[in-house]
Amino acid sequence: ASPGLEAWTLRVYVTFEKAIADAIAHRFVDLAPADPRPRIVGALTMSAVRICLDAWLESGGEGDVPIMLQRALGTVKVL
Repeated sequence: ASPGLEAWTLRVYVTFEKAIADAIAHRFVDLAPADPRPRIVGALTMSAVRICLDAWLESGGEGDVPIMLQRALGTVKVL
């Protein structure tokens, strides 16, 4: 509920998005400068994490977060 904490959390998510993008960029054989695909994959991944954690917290900690995350990420297909 704290604006400062929410801003900090968003910054952490963006940091992870960029790290994921850097880690997977080499998988795109036709990657050009400023190609948004690695960053989009990073953002999708962190969105799945955020949604799963939100659902887990709303349920009072019920469920298996790794399984929830695996299911969420399974809905994403990279072309």
